[in-house]
Amino acid sequence: MSSLWSERTFHKITAALQGHVSLQFVVMTSVTLFWLAALLSATLLLLRTYHRLREKYREGRKTLYRPGVEMAVLEAPLAEIVLALRPKRWGEAEIVQEVVLDAMRHLLGPPFHLLREATFELRLMERNLKALRSRSRFHRGRAMNALGLMRSSQAIVGILDILENEPLDMKLVALRALASIGDPAVLPYFIRISDQLSPAMMVRLASLMLEFGPPGRRKITDLIGRHPEAFPPRVMQDFLKELAADLEKL
Repeated sequence: MSSLWSERTFHKITAALQGHVSLQFVVMTSVTLFWLAALLSATLLLLRTYHRLREKYREGRKTLYRPGVEMAVLEAPLAEIVLALRPKRWGEAEIVQEVVLDAMRHLLGPPFHLLREATFELRLMERNLKALRSRSRFHRGRAMNALGLMRSSQAIVGILDILENEPLDMKLVALRALASIGDPAVLPYFIRISDQLSPAMMVRLASLMLEFGPPGRRKITDLIGRHPEAFPPRVMQDFLKELAADLEKL
């Protein structure tokens, strides 16, 4: 009887201890998760605050360089434009580039060419040409986009060198940059790279080729002949409308 009582007591004590350990584990886990959530929230808040302050600082600094763009619009001497755009603090070349590229998206004629010459003098073009060899996809993509907006013919060889080895999203960035540069000599590469693209991307590729003017429109027939499955009658009808709209702009 004493043995039976001792065994029952032992089981009760063991069960109570197990319950206590389980409750303690739950409490500790809950406290840990709470503090992890609090730490994550604090980190996100700090990051948002940092990015907000950084953006506010950059916008403030951009106002110092926008007069350089206004001087280009008024076709002031190149030396004066370069002086107005020259970075005033270390590390502000990126801010200057943003100001210049924002303007180049909308300018034509002499103002555009003045800003383009300024990118040479400020070594912005050289900086982006070097970034084409970066290991970072972000830096390569940003460089290709910038060089396209600058219409840098010097970038064509560098972009073509990395084009075939880039993933799909980067291929599109590269093709977009080449279309912006607008040298018809690269059109055969558009036809060649089409073999690496899905049929759904062919119309997008053809739209980029339209930006080369008449040479691009002639090469589009080669693209359609190479990938007829990507241009069924309904797609062709929409594309012909786009082509007609493009011709009306000429």
